[in-house]
Amino acid sequence: MTQQELYEVAQGTRAPEQVSMTLAEFLENDVDGYEYVKGELVPMSPPTRIHSKISVNVIRHLDRYVRENQLGEVHVEATFQVGERGLKPDVAFMPTSRLDGDENTGEDVVPGFTCPASQLFE
Repeated sequence: MTQQELYEVAQGTRAPEQVSMTLAEFLENDVDGYEYVKGELVPMSPPTRIHSKISVNVIRHLDRYVRENQLGEVHVEATFQVGERGLKPDVAFMPTSRLDGDENTGEDVVPGFTCPASQLFE
């Protein structure tokens, strides 16, 4: 992806689906509202009110528990590399043992982990 293409995507003058990029470029540039699956940018569905309500409750309780027990960090809509995909889960837990990486890039949530929902993209 060229700098011009990235600029156009950021400005909203070019649809991300029209841009070819690698997983590394996606993780470096983090295109808002998209995930990276099988070499393509896939638009994320906007959350509904009930989805948002559930997310807030999960985040509230999970974050409090994780902080009280010093287990790691809770992240909201951060980009993570899972295999050859760049995904943005609504909420993610990173155990303390995995926090020594670069905070500005996506990392494997669990190397080799296969989520049942990920089979939809294979």
